[in-house]
Amino acid sequence: MLLRIRQIDRGWVVISGFILLVLAGAYYVVPQRAGWISGGLWMAFVVVPSLGFAKVRQLVSQEHYGQARSLANCLRWLHPTDGWFEYPTLLRGLELGQQNKLDEAIQLFKDYETTTTMTGRTATALLYKLGARWDEFAAWVQANLSEKTFYNDQTVVVYYLRSLGETGDINGLLQGVERLQKSKEP
Repeated sequence: MLLRIRQIDRGWVVISGFILLVLAGAYYVVPQRAGWISGGLWMAFVVVPSLGFAKVRQLVSQEHYGQARSLANCLRWLHPTDGWFEYPTLLRGLELGQQNKLDEAIQLFKDYETTTTMTGRTATALLYKLGARWDEFAAWVQANLSEKTFYNDQTVVVYYLRSLGETGDINGLLQGVERLQKSKEP
């Protein structure tokens, strides 16, 4: 992970660096147990959150927001950076929207709305999604996000491409997918 420092989120770098430091310290103090100690930390702070949040993403894609929120609520303690700590709150907003409690959901998303953080951009995307204001969302992305910020935020990319499809801009959608593929090339 540390070798891919420019490609991964800051939280993963911090966790990887911490585990590496613990490994070095344990190797110095108790060399025969250093692998077990760092392996346990790696399992708890890398493997479990990775697999757990894959399950959360699956539940979200199936629109099981309550279950996703419950799981994310537990997992956020293992990885409290990169917006994961706030993620259950955003899932609560989706759950409220699903229950037709739109005013509560909108207020919850507005509390996080900003262009400077991934959580804020996600909240903004969800705010537009909730009202099915796809044309306004596409305009917001084009006016407020740099290309680098845009391509580093998967949630915004997905909702932006959806907004192009929802508004019937098939040419824009195809161009967007092509640009996304080019941005992922080494």
